[in-house]
Amino acid sequence: MADSLSYKDLENIIEELKISEKRLEENSLQKERVIQSNENLYDQIINNLDKVVIVIQGDAIKYSNQAALDLLKTDTENIENIKFSEIIHEDYKGELIKSISQIVSGNQINTIVESKINDQLGDSVSVRIILKKLLLTKNQVSVLVQINSIEDIKSKEKQVNDLRKSVDFLEQHVEEGILFLRKPEGEDQTLFACSIEDLNNAASKIIQKEKNVVIGKIIGDFLEPSDDIKIPIETESDFDDDFEIYIKNLNKYFRFNIYHISKSQIACKIIDITDFYLTKIQLNDNLQRDELFAEILNIFNSEQSYENKYTQVLERIAYNFGTKRIIIFYNDDQKKSILNYQHSIKGTSLLSNNIVLNFNKVPSWNKMLMERKMILGFSEQYLPDDILTFFDEIKIQKAYVFPIFVEEELFGSVLFQNMGQNAWDNTEINYLKMVTGLIANLTSRQNYEDKLLKAKEKAENADRLKSSFLANMSHDIRIPMTSIIGFSDLLADPDLTIGEREEFIELISNSGKDLLTLVDNIVDIAKIETGQLKINKDKVSIINLFKDLYSDFNKDTKLINQDDLELILDLPDKFHTIPFDTDVFRFKQVLNNLLDNAIKFTDKGSIHFGVSNIWPETIEFYVQDTGIGIAEETQHTIFESFSKVDRSYTKEYNGTGLGLAICKSLVELLGGEIRIVSYPGKGSTFYFTHLLPKEADSVIKAKSKLGKGAIYNWEDKIILIAEDVEQNYKYLEYILNQTKAKLVWAKDGQEALNYFKERNECDCVLMDIRMPNMNGIDASKAILKLRDVPIIIQTAYTLGDEKQLAINVGCVDYVSKPINAEKLLQIIEKYINYSITLK
Repeated sequence: MADSLSYKDLENIIEELKISEKRLEENSLQKERVIQSNENLYDQIINNLDKVVIVIQGDAIKYSNQAALDLLKTDTENIENIKFSEIIHEDYKGELIKSISQIVSGNQINTIVESKINDQLGDSVSVRIILKKLLLTKNQVSVLVQINSIEDIKSKEKQVNDLRKSVDFLEQHVEEGILFLRKPEGEDQTLFACSIEDLNNAASKIIQKEKNVVIGKIIGDFLEPSDDIKIPIETESDFDDDFEIYIKNLNKYFRFNIYHISKSQIACKIIDITDFYLTKIQLNDNLQRDELFAEILNIFNSEQSYENKYTQVLERIAYNFGTKRIIIFYNDDQKKSILNYQHSIKGTSLLSNNIVLNFNKVPSWNKMLMERKMILGFSEQYLPDDILTFFDEIKIQKAYVFPIFVEEELFGSVLFQNMGQNAWDNTEINYLKMVTGLIANLTSRQNYEDKLLKAKEKAENADRLKSSFLANMSHDIRIPMTSIIGFSDLLADPDLTIGEREEFIELISNSGKDLLTLVDNIVDIAKIETGQLKINKDKVSIINLFKDLYSDFNKDTKLINQDDLELILDLPDKFHTIPFDTDVFRFKQVLNNLLDNAIKFTDKGSIHFGVSNIWPETIEFYVQDTGIGIAEETQHTIFESFSKVDRSYTKEYNGTGLGLAICKSLVELLGGEIRIVSYPGKGSTFYFTHLLPKEADSVIKAKSKLGKGAIYNWEDKIILIAEDVEQNYKYLEYILNQTKAKLVWAKDGQEALNYFKERNECDCVLMDIRMPNMNGIDASKAILKLRDVPIIIQTAYTLGDEKQLAINVGCVDYVSKPINAEKLLQIIEKYINYSITLK
């Protein structure tokens, strides 16, 4: 049994109990204050809600917030006296009581019903009621009633819909792309190493990828920048970091603005600035080109030679437009255009200055430019074949050609070769057109000044020549007049013998003929210069015409008196019956003048005349002498009116200087051309062409077949023809086409040499002796150092040392002009099978 407690022990226990009771009371009060505080807090929160909240038990309203009091238009004191069923409209009361029963019974946890609420003033409000079950005590079930005004709900739904439409509208129409990016976790803290978390429609369009494709992927997987961007240090500013980057795979320029969302996230605004960027570049280029035009105009107006002006202008154009080559062609006549100026960038060789654009071979060139069309070589599939062939020959691609018009006439063309891979755009092409206009302006000024200078020189020369002509005329008229008057007076002497009388009569007659010829020439040149001389063509026999000339000139006293001077007619049988239409009087006048000159300037040797070449539409005649010849520097003046070249240093020859001018004019009126080949001390050969009627072609072909000897087949052979005169080349081409050999035309000795430097393909060479840039002798010597190839020299002269010179340098044979077709074929056949070896 436990020990009994003392009185003191009981007092201590009682004291401890009192202390514990006091603590419990304090704890209880503390908890009540917390509960009260929480109740006040909850009450404030609920009362500040804009939603109506009511708690009911059975039909009694146990709690209502301020929004409920406002809706029912009552206060706290009166709400306790209001039954919940009383505030429900009669039409909805049954359905609502049924729903509350379902909640109370536990069949439903919550439900939503549409209803109407009656306030204390008798007004009805359409509402949506949400019912939820509350267990406040174990024995009593309460129901939480949340009431929302239908009008408020619809208003809010409308606001939400409007907001959603606004967002959709912004998504569809905003141009600025927004990317939400997550920064990379590794050391690579660059923009294009970030992963894409989200993006708007505009960003999707800009990067040309769908949202579902890019979200979660690295941005660098879709955009390949020319230079990466390091993500900048975080700042407070909104999209303040600005970068412009070229995206290589899209060929676009983008502007990126970066905004820091958090340590691990950034937002990136992206804008396509390609058009703006290119426009800015274009504006800068345009400003530079405007400055270029100003600079070119200053060059035009400077005091320097036109050659220097062209050089400076072409250099500046090449620098500003990135051209590889610029070539200016000038139309020499209606048949060809020649290269006059060119410029190429460093490391690109210049084209040969001998390049000639032959319109017979490239007709589309002149036709397009005449129609003021550009030739766009960047789109080669659209160019005519003849232009493509020409571009291929001069090894040029990506070329643009613009016409140069001077005084509304096509003066030439400018070729710009593009250095880049991309074609020039329309803006650049328009600038090139303007550049071409400036070149045309410079060309026009040069042409105008050249014309003025030539006109001045021509006027001065004409004045000088006419003065000389008048002086010569006085002299030339007095000579026959002196004979006529003097010998006429002597005829009156009765002591003259019959022989003397006949001699004087012949001298008077010859002097009369000389005077008549002089007067006829003056009349003819006057008619030609005024356009009054008419040509009347008739069908004639070539053989009869030449026989008459031969017969007349064989009576010339100089030919009769000099045994070592011979006149030879060269007219093979195959030309006797060729159809020929001409003005007989004017045709004979041409040959008379040429033969007269040949006899006058030849003391010994021979004078050949006849037919040199023939083609389907053209025949070529010639007169060749072995006289004193004409110096090369004066050959270009002999066909001018009143021009008279003294072809001897010790002897003066009579004449007015009109004969050859008349010949040139008559030949041109007959539809042909005249030219001369001459060496001082060795003689001269005059060639002139004449048109043939259409029926001549069939006769020529028939005679070619009948007169054909051996059949030559050189189908696998290549023959190079070095000949500067196009008509002579055409004649050789006509002869050699029947052999099926491949022909290569070199227009001078340098071109022939260049061909052998570039290729190892040739079986025979026909080399003319006299050519520009490099003569046939020098060209043959240089070629034979490179290749062992048979070279056959052709020349217009049978006298002199040309043959020996040719043999000395290594040429295998020699043919004289006019060339006999069958003889030429026989000579080539002897050497065509030579093999070619490198030396």
